[in-house]
Amino acid sequence: MRINTPAGFAKKSMAPLTPFEFGQKIAAVSRFYNDAPSVNIQNFAPQLRKREFSREELADIESGKTRWLPDILQNYGTPVTHMLASPLKTGLISAVPGALGGAVIGGGLGQNSGLGSLLGALAGAGITGTAGYLYRQNKNDGLIDMLGRLPEQATQRDLLSDPAYQADLDRKLALTRLAQMRAARAAAAIDPDSKFA
Repeated sequence: MRINTPAGFAKKSMAPLTPFEFGQKIAAVSRFYNDAPSVNIQNFAPQLRKREFSREELADIESGKTRWLPDILQNYGTPVTHMLASPLKTGLISAVPGALGGAVIGGGLGQNSGLGSLLGALAGAGITGTAGYLYRQNKNDGLIDMLGRLPEQATQRDLLSDPAYQADLDRKLALTRLAQMRAARAAAAIDPDSKFA
């Protein structure tokens, strides 16, 4: 499908682009928006086709999905497979603070503090454990999908350079800024003498 952009720039999903072709496409858009540096050119970047995983990559992915935690200290050289973790183990880790918080709340609310603590701990563990499991499963699925569109042995730098990943980060940043603006306006409405007014 062709889009109405300069220099006949088009998004193609037919065949993967070489790095040189990719650079040409980005350069064409960059020249057009030379006077508007705030435009996010990754929105016009071509979509890369998903490739098949090699045996080594499949082994790395399966190994990553058994980890208790992803790498804590990540940098540009961190392999994407080290950002994976086991959803079940993540759920167990997430259940601990939920159980503790639920036990405290349940013990303080009921007449029978022992039973209340037990029920609160079970409820808290169930809620936070399920949330942790689902979050990690979703995160793993996204990273594995991205791995299929990145070069073999991809690192965090490759991931951050992907146009779709960049667009996601931009969207989150825009939502954060919108929330900050709304909070500032609400503060100004409550206190006309505030610095936000």
